[in-house]
Amino acid sequence: MATCVGDSWIESGEPNGDASPVDIVRIKAEDLREAQRTTSRIRADARAGDRHVAVFLDVESHTADDARTAMSELASICSDEPTSVRYVGTEAGLLGFISDITAAGVADGVTVLRLGRSEDGMDGTA
Repeated sequence: MATCVGDSWIESGEPNGDASPVDIVRIKAEDLREAQRTTSRIRADARAGDRHVAVFLDVESHTADDARTAMSELASICSDEPTSVRYVGTEAGLLGFISDITAAGVADGVTVLRLGRSEDGMDGTA
């Protein structure tokens, strides 16, 4: 279990019961390979400084009931170039993408940045 405190959180799941502060680092990357390299460097620097970090990747996203609709909608509402990794597809696909990112060690989590709509309540961190 974790408790957010500003730009860090307290991780309370330590086996010995001790809580340790974890610094949160948000990154942007052109692709998952760049994100994984950046995450590895941040983790190595943290270990060298005897710090704990959690790296969160910014993922721009747009979802719809099906991938074709999502792509069509995005083309009409957003012509900007991506500023980080981008996912366009379904909600289920986005959840799978997030799961893959964490399972592969690309990042410890993601910050979902909704493109074109923020009223759906899905902006946030996973």
